[in-house]
Amino acid sequence: MSGHVLHSPGPISEPSGSLIGLSRMVLLALDGRGRVLHWDPGAERLFGHPAEVALGRVFGELFGVPGGQGAALDPAQPGPVQATAFSAPLLRRAPLKIKNVSWWVYRLPAGRPAPEGHDGHDGLSVLAFATETASLRSVSLGLTVGDQLVVRSAGEPEPHRGLRVPSVAPYVLPVEPRHLPRLQDNLTEVLDGLDLPAPDGLAELTGRILDLGYPAISFIVGARLPFDTRDGLVSDETILSARAAPEGLAFLSRAGARIGSRLDPSRTAEELAGAVVPRLADLAEVHVVDDVLGDSGQGGGGSWVVRRLARSSCGPPGGQPDPEPVELPADGLLATALDAAAPVHLLRADAAKAFGEPVLRPFSQAGALTVIPLVARGTVVGALLLGHEPSRRPSGQDLAVAEEVARLGATCIADAALLARESRAAQELQRSLLPSTVPDLPAVEIRYRYLPGSPGAQVGGDWFDALPLPRGRVALTIGDVMGHGWRSAATMGRLRTAIHAFASLDLRPRFLLRKLDDVARTLGGGCFATCLYAVYEPETRLLRIANAGHIPPILIDPAGACRSLRVPSGVPIGVGGHAFGLARVEIEEGSRLVMCTDGLVERSGQDIDVRLDFLRARLSGPQRTLDELCDTVVGALRADERRDDVTLLAAEFRKVCPDTAR
Repeated sequence: MSGHVLHSPGPISEPSGSLIGLSRMVLLALDGRGRVLHWDPGAERLFGHPAEVALGRVFGELFGVPGGQGAALDPAQPGPVQATAFSAPLLRRAPLKIKNVSWWVYRLPAGRPAPEGHDGHDGLSVLAFATETASLRSVSLGLTVGDQLVVRSAGEPEPHRGLRVPSVAPYVLPVEPRHLPRLQDNLTEVLDGLDLPAPDGLAELTGRILDLGYPAISFIVGARLPFDTRDGLVSDETILSARAAPEGLAFLSRAGARIGSRLDPSRTAEELAGAVVPRLADLAEVHVVDDVLGDSGQGGGGSWVVRRLARSSCGPPGGQPDPEPVELPADGLLATALDAAAPVHLLRADAAKAFGEPVLRPFSQAGALTVIPLVARGTVVGALLLGHEPSRRPSGQDLAVAEEVARLGATCIADAALLARESRAAQELQRSLLPSTVPDLPAVEIRYRYLPGSPGAQVGGDWFDALPLPRGRVALTIGDVMGHGWRSAATMGRLRTAIHAFASLDLRPRFLLRKLDDVARTLGGGCFATCLYAVYEPETRLLRIANAGHIPPILIDPAGACRSLRVPSGVPIGVGGHAFGLARVEIEEGSRLVMCTDGLVERSGQDIDVRLDFLRARLSGPQRTLDELCDTVVGALRADERRDDVTLLAAEFRKVCPDTAR
C-alpha cells in the first residue's frame, strides 16, 4: 500500500477520525545550476548543514561523495518528476555519517523566477521533498514500517489492530479530480514559505506538482493511503487508491522458496546472490562477517572483517569466493553501512571510488550501487552489495524489495552459521570421546569407520570400542545414545567411560549391560541408548555377546557366507527392570564380526529389514581386507546420503598360540 508523506514545518496536531502515521518532510529548492535556493529548518535537522552554509551551494557539494548524489536533483536530468531513495554521506563528519533519504523531485520549466532574496541566481528549476527513510521505519503514531503498521480509530487512545508491512519506497501518486481542491489547499500552505515574487507563481507551481503526481510512500503490500500535507497525518477516510503489488509479492515468494534450501552459510549466500540477479541488480555479492562464520558467532566489535561467500552477475561468471578474510577500513563505505546497520543507495556508483575500498572494485563500472547490511535478530551478519548497469536505475520499489530479500537472507545465513558452529563443536566433543585408534591385539584384527551426520544434521551419540582383557580376551562394544546434539554426545561419553570401568572388573556381558543400565537411569532426563557388548576368548574360540535393543551383529565365516547372529534383544539401556540375555557363538578361525549403528541401514521410506538384507549381501562373497570390506559397505549403502551418524566396527578373529593368549 502507499500513502502521502508531506509535512509542513509547523506543529503537529491530531485531527478527528482514525489515523495511520506521520513523517516529517523537508522542502528544498534549487536553481538552474543546482544551487540551493531554499533550505528550511527541517533540512538542517536532516542533513546537519545550517541554512547559511547550504544556501547558494551546489547541492552535490554538501555530501562526501563528489558528484555522486547531486545527479538526483540535477536540473538537467531527464523527466519532470522522480521518486527515488539514496544515501547521503555527509561532509566533515567523524566517523563518517550516512543518511538514507527518500526523495520526491519535481523539475520545473525554465524561466521561472527565483524566490525573494535570490536575485543573483537562476530561476527556480527544481523543487524537492525529502524525508529520512529511518523515520518511515520507526513507530510514529502507529506507523512502523518494516515491523507493523498500526491503525488507531477515533475515540480509542491505543492502537487496536495492525497490519504487517515489510518495507516502503517513495512513490508519485496520480490525483483523482475529486481530491484536487483539498490537496491544492494543502500544497499552497506548504509552498507558501518559498516567497515566490509573482502573485500567481504559487498557484502555478502548485498546479504543476498536482499535474505530475502527489508525493506518496508505497508499501509493498496493501493499499495506498494519503498523508495530509499540513499535519503529516494519514486519514483512512481519504484514501486516494488501493492497488496491490502482486509482482513484488510474487518475487518475494519465489525468493523465499529458493533461499535457505540447505543449512550451509556458503550455499545460502549463493542462493541470496542468485535470487536478486537479474530481477533487482546486474551484479550481486554477499559478504559475511568472519566472526559469524567462526566459533564465536558474533558480528561487530572493533573492526569489520568479512569474507565474500557469493557472487552473481548477468555477465560472464567470475570472482570466486575469497578464501581469506578481508579487514574493512573503518572510515570506508561498507564499514560505515555495517556500523549503522542501515542500507546505502548511491545513484552513481563511480562515486564509491572516493572511498578507495578494494572490496568495491567489482562495482567500479556500475551505474548505481546499493549496500544492504544483513541483520538477523539485531546482529549484523554481513552485507548484500548490488550493482546496476548505467542504463538501469533501480526504482524505490526495487530497493524496498531488495531490502526485504536481504532480511530473509540474513536470517537464513545466521541460522545456517549457528547450526554449523554447534555441529562443529558437538562433533569435536564426540571425536574427543571416541578412540582415535584401536589397539593392536594378537587375537583380533580390528577396523572401523565413523562418519558424523551430514551438514545440517545434529551430531548423534554413537560410540565403539575394542578393549583388551585378561588372558588374551577382547571386548568389543558399539552403541548409540537416542537423540542428537550436545546432550547425546555428553551422555555417550559417560556411558563409554562406564563401560571401560566395568570391563576392567571383568564383568560378564549381560551383567555389564545391567550395570550400564543403572548408570543411565542415574543420569536422569530420559537417557536411553542401544548397545552391543561382546567378549571373545581365543583359547576356546567362544564369543559371548549381550544386546540392549541394538541392531544384531553379522558373522561372516571364512568361506564368505554371512548371517545375523540370533542374540536376545533386550530393552535399551535406561529403561530398567529387565534382564539382558546372552548368546554364545563358536567362532571359526578367519571369521569376521561386523557391528554397526542404525545410521548405516536406516533410511526414510525404506524398510530396515530390506536394508539389512542388502547389507548382508554386500558382506558376502570372496574375502577382502577389512579396510576394503568397510569401504565397500559404506559406499554400497550410500552413507554419504546419511542424516544420522554412521559407525561400523569390523573384527577378524585370528589363530593365536596358547602362550600368546595368556
